[in-house]
Amino acid sequence: MERRGSIALERGRAAIASQATSEQARLALRLVETVLHYARAQYAEAVDLLRPVSAEQRVGVGGSRVERVLIDLLEARAVALAA
Repeated sequence: MERRGSIALERGRAAIASQATSEQARLALRLVETVLHYARAQYAEAVDLLRPVSAEQRVGVGGSRVERVLIDLLEARAVALAA
């Protein structure tokens, strides 16, 4: 991952972590951390973070189907790469 992108994700993670008191904030933190692990080729860790995200939580993410599909695709690819 490009260094600037990684720094931006780390800053986003830190901002979310400082306010992660709601269920949505904790889910957002989990998703950002998943992307960070994926970008670092830490695929098994990415899978471990996404595995507990329920179908209901995935449906609740964002306002469109695109965000939900992105989570599923990220998880499927991480599973394949972790094998």
